[in-house]
Amino acid sequence: MFKYLLALRNLYFSQNPFIQRLDFMLRMIISRAIRLRINYGYLINSKNVSQALKETEKVLILAFYGIGDSLMLTPAIRALKQFKPDLRITIITKKEFRDLFCDNPYIDEVITIEKNNFLREAKKLRAQKFDLFLMFISCFEYYLFGKMLHPRYRAGYLSSYHEVEAIGFKPVNTKNPYTNAVKRNLRVIEALTKEKLVDDKKNQELNYFIQPDPITSETAKKIKDLKDKNIRLIGINPNKTATWKGLGIWPLENFAIVANKLLENDHLAIVLFGSKPEQAHVAKLVALIDKKEKVINLAGKTTLNEAAHILRECSLFITTDSGLMHLALALNIPVISLFGFSDPDSFSSSPDNIVLWGKAPCSPCVKNHFDPITNYPPSCATPWKCMELIKPDQVLKISQEILK
Repeated sequence: MFKYLLALRNLYFSQNPFIQRLDFMLRMIISRAIRLRINYGYLINSKNVSQALKETEKVLILAFYGIGDSLMLTPAIRALKQFKPDLRITIITKKEFRDLFCDNPYIDEVITIEKNNFLREAKKLRAQKFDLFLMFISCFEYYLFGKMLHPRYRAGYLSSYHEVEAIGFKPVNTKNPYTNAVKRNLRVIEALTKEKLVDDKKNQELNYFIQPDPITSETAKKIKDLKDKNIRLIGINPNKTATWKGLGIWPLENFAIVANKLLENDHLAIVLFGSKPEQAHVAKLVALIDKKEKVINLAGKTTLNEAAHILRECSLFITTDSGLMHLALALNIPVISLFGFSDPDSFSSSPDNIVLWGKAPCSPCVKNHFDPITNYPPSCATPWKCMELIKPDQVLKISQEILK
């Protein structure tokens, strides 16, 4: 049965518009069906949630949903480990996200697999007999994965972030007052530990433990030369691919205005970040910058850990809502984040994040269903218009205050 469900799910990647709409409808129906089942309490392992950790030695957590979502799990993982230090916590993630977890002292094991194979991997992992499966991201495939593992307990979110739903226990149907992803994750740990965690700012801090891998010699030399000349680095991430469905892009012309103005200061230099698919996008930005000799273009040239090493050298990081935004916040770097289609209250992972929100009348639209053909919300008449509401002068004013 699972094979057939997975096959239906994979139709999402078809280019046929009819199949895309059909798949979209099927996923909505399945989600609602699960929601009804949960709300009526037809669940296995219906022991009280407070007994779960007392009887738990091995915990499994999935982390497949991007750099930001993975980093926003770290406060919950830390809180769980601190509550019961002898727990063995295992993370399953993508190969490219391994750096986010492998040196984290609150995690005992990191397993990397391909997301397309993770339902098949569940059969292999079943032999490890995990006591507790935690699901912080609402996802039907995660739900199937948890069932196939046959753990003693399953807990987390299933179909609604507005409620904490303990999967495998009696559902906790109290209204969730927290929209922020970090607080939502901590709320699951609260349900397990019965301790107050969410409202303590220290509990919300992200963790990223930089590995000692050196950055490439050429880049290291450039950065050392600039540092020796007392030149401060400003990181800029003109993110294009990681924003949800291509939304949230700030115009390159605006980034160029900010960069050119900052580079009028002889004691500043620019470091550009980006992934390999974004290299052409970042190259267009480089072409718009006047003092190219003061620009280090690292798009597609660093690993995640190397990017963290370089970010740590920056005095300021300017970025759209992206994974590197969360990474910089985890490293306690001053960050100016540009939001438009997404809600800062939900996706800004640190109280110290300086947010500029281009709040259009339809913002945030990320909570709405996306049209599977256009990839935009049905209500979005002009994609990215919200981002254009953020002006370069706003970014420059805050930047100059931080760099004083």
